[in-house]
Amino acid sequence: MNFRIINRSPRVTAVQVLDMAQAIEQQLTIQVCNLWHLDPTQVTVEPASEVLEPEDIPVTLWDTADPVDYGYHSFGPGAQVFVGGIIDNGGSILAGQYSVAHILSHELIETLIDPRATNWDALGYALEACDPVQAYHYEIDGVSVSDFVCPYWFDDESTNGASMDFLGKITEHPKLAPGGYVVIQDK
Repeated sequence: MNFRIINRSPRVTAVQVLDMAQAIEQQLTIQVCNLWHLDPTQVTVEPASEVLEPEDIPVTLWDTADPVDYGYHSFGPGAQVFVGGIIDNGGSILAGQYSVAHILSHELIETLIDPRATNWDALGYALEACDPVQAYHYEIDGVSVSDFVCPYWFDDESTNGASMDFLGKITEHPKLAPGGYVVIQDK
């Protein structure tokens, strides 16, 4: 999978986008792909005028605010991050909880695991790997990236006591970390 970041926000510099791309690619390749048994992925920055290849997944940084969320991924596949909403509500670009980098990492992890946001586990939870630990982040080279749950968090027969997420905030299935949530399928 190849993520292509397209920056349409004048609030985020080219250097900041490159820093985010490098940190998140490291997170995805070394941590997420290893724990989820996925092929390594690339995260690159593309000029807005660049033509994407069919295997590329566009990720757009918008300067606007979304009335509902800071970012999302959906049936595209692809992801959107709303820089305006983050910055206008006190967030930063590279570091801290709910920074642009934190939200971008969150959306890329979830797009990598469930590109079209259409998969559910046996309990009817959306296969959203960052939502249960949404409030938590850590840094790679000074860039905040999102915590994420491991695949066995979605396994209703998993053993309690083991760390269910990368930072170790959850040790029971299907518990949520403070500030976390799940989307439940309508039956």
